Amino acid sequence: MRYLVCLIGGALLGALIAVTIANILGQRNAYPRALMNVMQHDLGQTRDLVHAAQCATPEASAVAERLRIVAGAVEPALLAPDAHDRVLSQYASDLRDAVAALAAAPDCAARSQAVTQLSHACDACHRDYK
Repeated sequence: MRYLVCLIGGALLGALIAVTIANILGQRNAYPRALMNVMQHDLGQTRDLVHAAQCATPEASAVAERLRIVAGAVEPALLAPDAHDRVLSQYASDLRDAVAALAAAPDCAARSQAVTQLSHACDACHRDYK
């Protein structure tokens, strides 16, 4: 009976430790995932605003500004400090250029083209790094 209790106690303790380690490993990439979720949300919101022909609203400007901030944080979020990845840096530069084109777009037609360019910049990076 004593062996059975020890066996059950050991199994419960092992399961508890395994769940704790799994949670810790799952949280190590939380910041990059959160950054990508914010970018995906803002890109979707920009698409909705373009389709609704609300390109000159303050909300459209605010979304473009958030995208600019997030695009500037991509490299630090994905790379370790003092690390350099030439391909990722190029993709991040393309993303920043696409966001700048979105912010500078004078009308909805240009903004629609900039949203497409931004979507292609995201897809290009995800094709190699996701």
